[in-house]
Amino acid sequence: MKTTIVKQSIAIATAIICTATAQAQDKKGSQTYTTERYGINNQYLNIDEDSSVNPPQTIVVYKDAYKKYNFTIANDKITEMYINGHQVPADSFYLYDALVEKVKKQIKADRAQALEDMKQAERDRAQAEEDRKQAVKDQAQAEEDRKQADRDRMQADEDRKQAVRDQAQAELDRQQAVKDQAQAVEEQKQAARDRMQADEDRKQAVRDQAQAEEDRKQAEIDRKQAEEDRKMMKNLVTDIIAEHIAPDEAGIRHVTLNDDEFIVNGKLQSPELLAKFKAKYLKKPNTSFQFNNTPNNHGISISNK
Repeated sequence: MKTTIVKQSIAIATAIICTATAQAQDKKGSQTYTTERYGINNQYLNIDEDSSVNPPQTIVVYKDAYKKYNFTIANDKITEMYINGHQVPADSFYLYDALVEKVKKQIKADRAQALEDMKQAERDRAQAEEDRKQAVKDQAQAEEDRKQADRDRMQADEDRKQAVRDQAQAELDRQQAVKDQAQAVEEQKQAARDRMQADEDRKQAVRDQAQAEEDRKQAEIDRKQAEEDRKMMKNLVTDIIAEHIAPDEAGIRHVTLNDDEFIVNGKLQSPELLAKFKAKYLKKPNTSFQFNNTPNNHGISISNK
């Protein structure tokens, strides 16, 4: 099974403007490094190292402004190379030793940077934990200070109120008695209004419940009636076709059936057909049936005179 342990994606140029490095580890302890650099010439170098084969292989894709190189390295030597999709003979591989060296240096540099980043991340995590613990302590102290301030403020307010009460308690008691009496009267009136409103709400709820039940029953009646109308219309269309009045359902545009006449598509049908269709579809006297099947007028209408 192929396992990619190192993957690097690099845009190479003379001016480097951004670098990002990450490190991960799989169950067998192999490591993955990813490095991206963005430059000004739209060049890139993509490196994958495969440790699932022996010897391990490094698969490289490199593109500059003119050519795209795809090659494989094993034991620090090129084993296969393509330039712009054309295979390079093995006896010409030595011409590209400088590019192989550049790839090796880049892998080494990225691994070192990834290790340093991992160590720094651990230091940052430890510092963050210390900061979090200190923040918890500071928060607890601030909460205690706030509570003490609240207690002090409440005590000061109580002392002020007590001084006022001691100075004019008799007058305050008299005024409070008047207010209590007025408040009691107002509360009695409000309680009476609340009882009346509650009773009205209860009655309205009963009416709403009864109306909802009526609406439900009517909806069920309407649903059943609509279903019966659809079935009757389907049977009527079938019978019209069976009687060769119309060739098919699409050919039926308008139907009128009542006690006096039977009209299909504007044509008055024979008394025999009128009697036959009345007996089957007009169960109640003085019933009129109309059916329209045109683009601007489509529907069923049944009425009693």
